[in-house]
Amino acid sequence: MSMDFVTIHVISKNVDLIKDVGMIPYTMDKKYGYKSTLVTFCNEENYSNMDNCSEHLSLEFIHKGFPLGKVLLYLIKKGKKIDVLNMYHPSLSNTLIALFFYKMINRAGVSYLKLDLDYNGIQLLESYRGLDHLVRRSLLKKIDIISAESREIADRFSEKYNVDVEYIPNGCYMDCDITSNTGKHNFLSIGRLGTKQKNTGLLIDAFLSICDQTDWDLILAGPATVGFSDRLNDIYAEKPEMKARIRYLGEIIDRKKLMEVYSGASVFVLPSRWESFGIVAVEALCAGDYLILSDKIPPANDFINDRKCGMIFESENCNDLACKMLETTNIYIDHEAISRFGGSKFSWGSICQKLDDLIKDKR
Repeated sequence: MSMDFVTIHVISKNVDLIKDVGMIPYTMDKKYGYKSTLVTFCNEENYSNMDNCSEHLSLEFIHKGFPLGKVLLYLIKKGKKIDVLNMYHPSLSNTLIALFFYKMINRAGVSYLKLDLDYNGIQLLESYRGLDHLVRRSLLKKIDIISAESREIADRFSEKYNVDVEYIPNGCYMDCDITSNTGKHNFLSIGRLGTKQKNTGLLIDAFLSICDQTDWDLILAGPATVGFSDRLNDIYAEKPEMKARIRYLGEIIDRKKLMEVYSGASVFVLPSRWESFGIVAVEALCAGDYLILSDKIPPANDFINDRKCGMIFESENCNDLACKMLETTNIYIDHEAISRFGGSKFSWGSICQKLDDLIKDKR
């Protein structure tokens, strides 16, 4: 008899269905025989990514309201039938209380907390003292499985709260075949361009500082802020030749087309000021792109594979980023080896195998 695997993540949107929030329960159903459900508020009209997930994932909406109250009401109604409850972030006022409540009403159930922490988050948690720390640690010890997306965060959280933390990275969602990497002389960055987090301006500044020393171009894709669009227009007005060197593709919804964009670049750059994981970096790896990553990305060392697959630059250091970009134009990049590494280390199937083993150990 299959076990019920329920993920409660009340802020889920359509895009989360192809991230860890959706792909873990999807894979647990498809490959390991669980019956999976994602429970959320209805946060947007269209959850079109369910078209590819519905065979192995159910989407259940609960009425909006005070998150903890709505989650506890849901657990009162259905908690005894949930074999595995998965929640995100070590929030004392929401997640930790909900997972504790679940174990009170279903002692045989397995509680699973996915930390999903960036450096800012772990630093905040490390700063807690006194009653907050004691209460948080007490609740964490009641949780059956805790995981982090990077080895560093797992070690730091474990040391701070004296609990076992498993290293379980995120994976890459592939609903289409990856075309062979063309090795074209392009830098690529994909994300919410122009936001403070993604720090796209630093990447543009670095590229402008080296563009006269290389024939490589910069390709940008994703939704853009008004400020980012204005910046590009100012650059094009001042230097019309940059229209051919800095190419903005807009937001790409079609996954097949998106993977073709990844495969049409040699180097993927992620200059973020903070990330908990950076799934776009894994997608780039699977497409064979060499990585240049900000040191504010916790699993960066896990991604670059001893510099065989990438390198790390000092966040906010434009000169360091520019030098590393220029360096990649003069090294041999084994796109096939990078793609093999990404596909083997960050496939959802192998990632969820570890989670399935952990769950069975707790049953």
